[in-house]
Amino acid sequence: MILDKSGWRLCLFCVLAACAPDKAPVVAGRANTLSDYVDGRVAGDPVDCINTQSSSGLSTVDETTLVYRSGATLFVNTLPARCPGLDPLDTLIVEQFGSRLCRGDKVRGLEPGTAIPGPICRLGSFVPYRKPKLPPEAGTNG
Repeated sequence: MILDKSGWRLCLFCVLAACAPDKAPVVAGRANTLSDYVDGRVAGDPVDCINTQSSSGLSTVDETTLVYRSGATLFVNTLPARCPGLDPLDTLIVEQFGSRLCRGDKVRGLEPGTAIPGPICRLGSFVPYRKPKLPPEAGTNG
């Protein structure tokens, strides 16, 4: 079988597509799993709403977990149900009412290069994670 120029291109494309990873690659210097975010932190009691002032916004960990950073506190939101297609590289579209982000608010993922967002998913409760307070050192005045 002899392939013409376009046949070779198609063949090369198929080979490269088969070798491409199906998930986003691990990025150095960026949290890729929930444990990367919360390592060394202690979980607090879940809350239904959080203030959204002075924060870095929501980050996607996977199809069931979002993280919100507010100062030194990380809030982990485990969605009540899996949100198909939600990916760490997606732009998040959040429908919140008022200045707080609450359980039940809607979130959708927008894949890079697309114009149609993914399915609507609802937020769960927010679990705060904080670094533990260190006890005062022995022998110091203060």
